[in-house]
Amino acid sequence: MITTCELCGREIKGTPYSITIDRVKVIVCKKCASRYRDAQPLSKTTRRQSIHIPKPQRRSIPKDLKFTVVEDYAQIIKEAREMMGLTREVLAKMVGEKESVIKKIEEGRLIPPIELARKLERVLKVNLVVEEDLELETYTYETPRHSYELTLGDIVEIKKPKK
Repeated sequence: MITTCELCGREIKGTPYSITIDRVKVIVCKKCASRYRDAQPLSKTTRRQSIHIPKPQRRSIPKDLKFTVVEDYAQIIKEAREMMGLTREVLAKMVGEKESVIKKIEEGRLIPPIELARKLERVLKVNLVVEEDLELETYTYETPRHSYELTLGDIVEIKKPKK
C-alpha cells in the first residue's frame, strides 16, 4: 500500500511521521515533518490513535435528505392537473393545501416539500420525487504525466508554529 503525505500529497518514501495540527494527528512525509517540533517518526508497530467519538442515538435519515423534487415539477403538475380536468382550487382541497400554494408551485416560485410532492404524485398519478445520489466525491487534478488527489495542504494555509 502506498502511503501519501496528508499535507502535500507526495508519496512517503522511508519513515512516515506523525504531527498534530489543531488536535488532529496527521501522517506526513519527512519534508513536511521538518517544519514541526512535535513530529514523531512512526514505527511499523505504531498505530494511529483514533479519537473516540460517541455514536449518536440511532435515528433514521429524514426522508427529505434522501429524495428531491424533479427540476420540471411545475410543468408536470400543471399539465397533469389540466389533463385530469381539475381546477387549482379542487387540487388544493384534494391535497390539503391552499389554492395560492398550488398556484406558486405551478408557476415555479415554490418547490413543494417532499411530503406535498408525494401527495401530488398520488392525486395526479405522476412522478415528482427522485432519489438523490449521495456518493462522496473525490477531487483530483491531472497533469499530462500524473493524477493527484486533493490534500489538506491544497485546501488550507498552515502557519508555521511560533518558537
